[in-house]
Amino acid sequence: MDRIDRLSKHLQSGGCALDAAGSSCPFGGAKVKPLAVSAMFSEEEIKQAVPPPQVKSTARTSSDPVNFLMECAQEFPEIFVLDRGNGYKYAVLSDVNMFEDILTYDEEFGNPVTPNMSVNKNIFQIPVEQLERHEQNAIGGLRQYLLNNNAQLADIIAGKLITYMRQVLGESGEMDLRDLGAAIFWPMTEALFGDRANINDAPYLLEAFENIDNFFGKALKGRKVPAVEQGVSKAYSLFSSMVKEAKQGKGKIGPVIEYYDKVTNREDPDLTAKFATAAWWGGQGNTLPSTVWTFGMVLANPEAKRKAYAEVDGPFANQPDKDGHYNYDTLEYLTASLKETLRMKTYSIAWRQAQNDAVLTSRSGKKYLLPKGMLIGLHFAMRHFDPTVHDEPNKFRPERFLGSGAGLSPTINGKPYAWVPFSAGRHKCSGYSLAMLEIPVVMALVFREYNMELLDPLPGMDYRQAFGVVGPDDKPVRVKYTRRPFNTGST
Repeated sequence: MDRIDRLSKHLQSGGCALDAAGSSCPFGGAKVKPLAVSAMFSEEEIKQAVPPPQVKSTARTSSDPVNFLMECAQEFPEIFVLDRGNGYKYAVLSDVNMFEDILTYDEEFGNPVTPNMSVNKNIFQIPVEQLERHEQNAIGGLRQYLLNNNAQLADIIAGKLITYMRQVLGESGEMDLRDLGAAIFWPMTEALFGDRANINDAPYLLEAFENIDNFFGKALKGRKVPAVEQGVSKAYSLFSSMVKEAKQGKGKIGPVIEYYDKVTNREDPDLTAKFATAAWWGGQGNTLPSTVWTFGMVLANPEAKRKAYAEVDGPFANQPDKDGHYNYDTLEYLTASLKETLRMKTYSIAWRQAQNDAVLTSRSGKKYLLPKGMLIGLHFAMRHFDPTVHDEPNKFRPERFLGSGAGLSPTINGKPYAWVPFSAGRHKCSGYSLAMLEIPVVMALVFREYNMELLDPLPGMDYRQAFGVVGPDDKPVRVKYTRRPFNTGST
């Protein structure tokens, strides 16, 4: 059965045509009725399909995964099964022609709701019964909420950043590159979660976040990790008290907490706080390293640094307007720099699982059998570093994204899945639209206030705790900064 026939079956079963095209359904994503295997693949197709070739994992699978996978894809340009040992195997797709089916047909390949529920249950202690009632609505609704309000929220974050910089950084000094992450952590936390979630009233929040983030992988595997439990408890306790005070008219919660309170029908302040804690970690977990890396990549490249400061002193010079609103279109180069950084520093994997025996057809026409239960990983970094997709993929060249704006199209110059840091299709990251505005404006405001100089080479990438954006390793990287007058053009 070819893709057109499967698309027809998908639509007949209640799917949305835009879902099948890999984008968001305007009606919130229609639920798809499961189909019998015989309706999707004939017995003859299943018999004729061959199992994918297998590749054994090596030490490079963990230390240098992108290059390892790219080399495997050269040998097996359609599909291979990566054997990680101890019975853990999953299919890796080299042929982009097969991505669409995996991301489109939930009835065949599942969806990420189950992994999301596992995170929320195991890490953030949300009861399964409440997750089953609220999880899907909460995730889909949050994406739409942020799309509708991203500019307003980014304006608020930017306003709080200015106060934070003048309070914390002073006139000049040195800091570690990673400390620039705090330049967005506190304004973002306070703006989205509430006025009490600030550096003065809740200084422990940054350490709580780092404890969750540093040991997240261990906790997700079901291990008891005290640092993670303590970090979750501290954030949850703050958010819970804020919700309860707001209900008594004694305080005001931020828009994200208010969103979760509303979407859960205001049934339980503790449930609202647990969802908010998960969203707080999820939003900061990729925003912080994205901010740090983009600062680093721009400062390490003299031409990129020159262009960034020129944009700040030129098109961005008169921002914001008298009402405090920013024109984010004035940050074309910094937005392109963020997109290029995300291309180079993300290790995003879309996980799916064959719900029944399934057949994938490659561009060559060869059919591969994925048995029921087979885990499937779409490694988008393989497209990010494919030289047939991006010329000189190991070079930092923001210019390749100029003109593309802050949009999220995975297709660039007619090449599908060329830029996919936030995953793709209707299950993509909820917070992408806000991140694409807030990070460039944060960088612009920092550059407008300070001349910055990178004193050390950039750190390496630490793949041990890679969940989306890969964090930097532990090597110190100093940044020198001195206050500058606005719009002098000097760097």
